[in-house]
Amino acid sequence: HEPQPGAPSHDVRPPVPLRKVDPKYIAAAAAEKVEGTVRLFAVIRKDGHVESVALLKHLDDRLDRSAQEALAQWIFQPALLDGSPMDVDAVFEIPFRLAPKLDN
Repeated sequence: HEPQPGAPSHDVRPPVPLRKVDPKYIAAAAAEKVEGTVRLFAVIRKDGHVESVALLKHLDDRLDRSAQEALAQWIFQPALLDGSPMDVDAVFEIPFRLAPKLDN
């Protein structure tokens, strides 16, 4: 939103991922050729850890769970407000795509 005229401006920095964990592509889901995107909500805490992971867009129960477990392990440089770490809400899209088959 737009700041009010005369209101002090704030220096806001978004969180930066320091460690990402890739979700496991569950073999049974891959064999069934399940592809798509899982959308997740999470809170990135001021200590850089991820909490309160929740499913926003379902793909497949097995892949949903894999994406949630992976995101919970991510570590961030926290968001900053005027140089102080702060909690932020975030939405993540985790894609699951099968490698294309190569013709021989």
